[in-house]
Amino acid sequence: MISAPTRQRPTEQRLAKRCPRTFFKGGFGGQGRAGFTLVEVLVSVTVLVLTAVMVTQALLQLNRRAAIARVTNAAKAEALSRIQQVAQCSYDPDALPPVIPTILVPGTTTAAVDLGSSLTGLGSIPGTATWTVASLSGGTNIRSIRCTIAYKYFGKNLSYELFTYKSPD
Repeated sequence: MISAPTRQRPTEQRLAKRCPRTFFKGGFGGQGRAGFTLVEVLVSVTVLVLTAVMVTQALLQLNRRAAIARVTNAAKAEALSRIQQVAQCSYDPDALPPVIPTILVPGTTTAAVDLGSSLTGLGSIPGTATWTVASLSGGTNIRSIRCTIAYKYFGKNLSYELFTYKSPD
C-alpha cells in the first residue's frame, strides 16, 4: 500500500527553507526527538555559573574600593579640619605679649581619632592624628605644620597627610 506524501504545514515549510535540517534534531513533524542533549545543558550551565561568579567578584571588589574611598575621604576631612584651625588662629610672635596659640607651639602631638561615623556608615575605624609643628630655619617666625592621619582598614596600614605653613599675621 502506497501512502500519500505528508503535507507540511505552511509554518514548517517556511522554517525548512530558512534553516537547514541539521539545526533541528530529527527534523519536523514528529520525526525524531527535538531538544538539547545533556552535554549541551551542562556546558551552558557551566558558562552561566562562571559568568555569575565573575560578576559577583567584580561587584565585591567595587564595593570594597568604595568603602576604602569613604574611609580615605573621612581621613581627608579630619586632616583638613585640623589644618583649618591653623588658618583661623591668630599668630603674632613679635607682639607684646606674643600671640602664639598652643596649636602652633613647636613639637609633635599625637591623638586618637575615630574615622567612622554615621556619615560613612562604616562603624568605628580607629586612627591616630599626628600633629608636627616646626620653625623654619633662618630666624624667621614661619611655622611648618604637618598633619598625618594614620589608620588601618581591611588589614592595610593607610595614612593621609597634609602640610602647610603659617606666617605671622
